[in-house]
Amino acid sequence: MPQVELEGKRAVQKLITSAALTLSLFTTSIAASAGERTITLAVDNMVCAVCAFNVKKSLEGVAGVAIVRVSLKERTAVVVYDDTKADVNALISATTSKGFPSAPKTE
Repeated sequence: MPQVELEGKRAVQKLITSAALTLSLFTTSIAASAGERTITLAVDNMVCAVCAFNVKKSLEGVAGVAIVRVSLKERTAVVVYDDTKADVNALISATTSKGFPSAPKTE
């Protein structure tokens, strides 16, 4: 086989492999974020830093929760979660069971 033809075949194989890898990563990324949701909860009874810490820990204990940001000043918790593993009721139950009733914040 001539050298040019062999190099051409290798280049095509590399291109196909690269395209397959890119497609695989792209579809994995889409699947990973398909169920991701963000909600802001208004949290009652949160009056100190320890309260905010307890709210954060209670939400982090819910399966499917990825990120929790608690604001003592605004008395809110912003939660990023996978809605295939958790739902809003589970988040509300988690804070309420620790003495911090919460509900989705309305603007």
